Amino acid sequence: MEEFGFAKGYAQISYERLILIQSKIEFGGLWQLNGNYYIVCVTLDEAVSSEGLPLKRWFDDYCRMVAYQVDLVKSPPQGATRIPARTAKQLSQLHGVPLNISEFHRELRRQLPRFFTAFKIDDHPTFLRIISPVRLDGESRQLIKIAIANLGISIRLEFQVNPGDFPGVHAPDFYFVDQRLKGWPSKLVTAQELSEQQWFDDRLSLFSTEQMEPSRYIPSVGGKQAACFIDCLLGRPSNIRNYLTTYNSIYISPPFSDLDSLLESFSITIRELVSLINTGRVIIVLPAELHFYDREMLATLLDHDQSKFVLNKQLAAATVADGRKRNPLLYPALDNEGRRYLLDLLGKDSIGDGFSGMQSVRKYLGSSWASLEADYSTQGARAGLQHGMGRLLAEIISGKSGKYINPIILECSTSVDWAAALNANYCPVKSDGFDIEPLVELSASFITGVPRVPIIDTASHLGVVVEELLVLDGDTPIRDVTSAFSFEDVYRLNCMLKEQGFSAEAVGTYVAVINDKVKALEKVERGAKKRDLLTLTAALAPALMAGPAAAWVPVAVWFIQRMLNNDSRVGDPVSDWLRAKNAFTTSDAVFVSRLRKKE
Repeated sequence: MEEFGFAKGYAQISYERLILIQSKIEFGGLWQLNGNYYIVCVTLDEAVSSEGLPLKRWFDDYCRMVAYQVDLVKSPPQGATRIPARTAKQLSQLHGVPLNISEFHRELRRQLPRFFTAFKIDDHPTFLRIISPVRLDGESRQLIKIAIANLGISIRLEFQVNPGDFPGVHAPDFYFVDQRLKGWPSKLVTAQELSEQQWFDDRLSLFSTEQMEPSRYIPSVGGKQAACFIDCLLGRPSNIRNYLTTYNSIYISPPFSDLDSLLESFSITIRELVSLINTGRVIIVLPAELHFYDREMLATLLDHDQSKFVLNKQLAAATVADGRKRNPLLYPALDNEGRRYLLDLLGKDSIGDGFSGMQSVRKYLGSSWASLEADYSTQGARAGLQHGMGRLLAEIISGKSGKYINPIILECSTSVDWAAALNANYCPVKSDGFDIEPLVELSASFITGVPRVPIIDTASHLGVVVEELLVLDGDTPIRDVTSAFSFEDVYRLNCMLKEQGFSAEAVGTYVAVINDKVKALEKVERGAKKRDLLTLTAALAPALMAGPAAAWVPVAVWFIQRMLNNDSRVGDPVSDWLRAKNAFTTSDAVFVSRLRKKE
């Protein structure tokens, strides 16, 4: 056991950050001798960071964990032993990750029995003191020791009894839940706790295996749905009736507050919206943690069973799984030295031929991988702003334009990422400050894939596959709308479109049936609102042609196919991983469902 129990993990964090972020510099591994840690860089004297600073200065000022000395040296000291990078499993379990006391306490509680005695943690560099209101027996102490060891920490423990630190505590549940939710409705708190526990139970397989099925984390994604996603955090939605005519499942991300404005935009009463939630036609999606939202609003909308809404960590897990399915380079189940080798292959001259944004891609991937598992574990779905396809697209745009990333591009593209994870068509909202539609169309194109051509085109144009589709835009009672456009009928019509490959005959039948139903409910006048459905038209081919014959491949696979030309390793885990992804294709095109501007 080391004197400083967190030292090894912090040294590994510092080393792995360094090799991923400064990917143009060669390193010789992390070494340890007598409790001291060393990172080898043969070219240390002349090495300069990508920011133009001497490497040692950059490392000490911007990379190394504070208070835990890790030295950069040209060669390891005599007798030192090399420390391997954390494995994919260890990364998924947050080995060595610096946590605040609340996060650390939560990580321990997730591993302990539900009604384990309440306890607090008094932390010191050389020991941890566990304080409880009653004496912990030998089994309980052993469980705490195991939980701490599972975080990769080897440190001395002390146990202390102090009932005075726990005044009026009758239920240890009080110390289990997020204290920011104190006073919230019990159903919401319970749902949040179950979601957090499920994330803890799932994250090992999510990050250390090639898990690629979003429905494992959000059951509704795998059901009978023709779905759309409306992100009301970005702007105002349209009349909810025009979504009900086209989709049997509507995923809605509400604003943080102001339920009245949301109801006004949807042209619906609270009673009608709750009814749609109860019947499963509307599913509430919360990309942020519960405490960001207005408590009364959520209590009104979500006083139901958990199948009626998607919480932060559920969406996070589904986003990672779907992102890996579409672009495996984003979430490789490798250790960070293996990921560094991927960056080395991406740095070869032959990769960058014909693609000017390659340096932006390498920089993005390195910084993303350096904190991937920790960010998703602490931030949930919001970590997609730093790690998803949307961020990759924003980095490429920034690299080509030479300008800083526009946060609007990042927000919109990440929102499309979430729609893809939900297996839902994306419905842009209206915003006073900017036009969302071009950004989401670009994102949908990028997420779907790229053509099999020598020069990468990350901004292919979407084509209209369904047009002239009338939508309801009046005040027809919601019960009449849902009766005319029943869950099963809408699903059946959308299945017909996909099964027949969006053929002209299928599209014609679909539009005719929908429009006749609309006309039966509302008087349709000249200039009535219509809806178009857009996607990469060539991306429909993979739906009919499985395997490598597909016309479109994920952007990351385009990179991988060229990386293999530079890979000389045989029988190496990273090389095996690359070859396994070489012929990877996906038939899941991303669709944008937009309201046509008035004629």
